[in-house]
Parts: sequence; structure tokens; C-alpha cells
Amino acid sequence: MLEGGSILSRYRFREDEYFYAGHFPNRPITPGVILVEAMAQTGLVALGIALMLRRGIPGEKIEKMAFLFALADRVQFDQVVYPGETILIEGGNLLFRRGTIRSEVRIQKDGGGSVCRGILTGRAAGGEHA
Repeated sequence: MLEGGSILSRYRFREDEYFYAGHFPNRPITPGVILVEAMAQTGLVALGIALMLRRGIPGEKIEKMAFLFALADRVQFDQVVYPGETILIEGGNLLFRRGTIRSEVRIQKDGGGSVCRGILTGRAAGGEHA
């Protein structure tokens, strides 16, 4: 869901996700790198696509672009996410210029409670940008 300069998504971690097997045996938790990836997918890729469409860039042109994750800054983890839990990911646009996007992103558990937050930067590559 896109509203103003922010975006919201929801994801439920299935209990059979491949990464739970080794992270950690007998007490699986969602790895931090997976949570940062979820933040990037919503706060950079999905928000970037929505902002490009809003600026009138044709969808066919956007489909040919690659979105590159460049920087995670001030990422802080507050609690773990267990298999079967649902998270809400919210990204707010801080900068969107010449293909670069910077977004303040946070994850909360469905039902409340901060999981993690940070400022992510990425870039759309593959043509002229807004």
C-alpha cells in the first residue's frame, strides 16, 4: 500500500523457510540479514517503483531496471522474529533523485512491537531515471 511518500507491506514467515534449519537448531529465529532484505524490498524496491510510476516513468522501462541495494545505516534490532510470525514493513521516502532512493524503514510485529529499523539507500540502474 502506497500513501504519500511512504509504503507499507506485510509478510508472514512460513515455518518451513530454508534458513530456519541452521539458524538456530532447536530454536529457530529469522536471521537479521533476512529482515534487512525485507526492509530493502519494501523501502527501496517497491517504494522506488511506486515513485517512478507516480512521476510518469513507463512500467515497461521500469521492468528493465535493476534495483541495487547500496547502504544500510543506523540499523538497530529490538527483538527477534520467530517462524510463523507476521511482520509489517513501513518505508518512508527521504530522498528520490536521479535514480537514487533513501528510505527510513522499520519493521514491527503484527500486533505491535518494534523489530528493527534503519536508513537504507539504493539505486535504480538501467536507463535514465526521474
